[in-house]
Amino acid sequence: MLFDTGSCEFWIPSKECHTKRCLTHTRYTRSKTFTPYNHAKIAIQYLSGKVTGDMAKETIGVGGLIVPGQVIGIAKEVEIPLLDVCINMNNYCVNFYNNMLY
Repeated sequence: MLFDTGSCEFWIPSKECHTKRCLTHTRYTRSKTFTPYNHAKIAIQYLSGKVTGDMAKETIGVGGLIVPGQVIGIAKEVEIPLLDVCINMNNYCVNFYNNMLY
């Protein structure tokens, strides 16, 4: 997962993504709280490649913080390098093992 801290996009690779970049990383599977978001699509062009997919509302959790109804991108095509390292929120980096990194 790549969380671009220099922009407002929040997207995650989907189980439906079968590009080389997705296949070796953790991918999102729809949960009970998944809701399509107005049939909206994402198409983001980065310097290193592009990301395309659908927009949705989902409950997102980081550590003890739970955000219901967060609008996110569900990437179906990813052509940029991915990281399974951390999510940066408010200048703190929280990895998937609930450790705070500064």
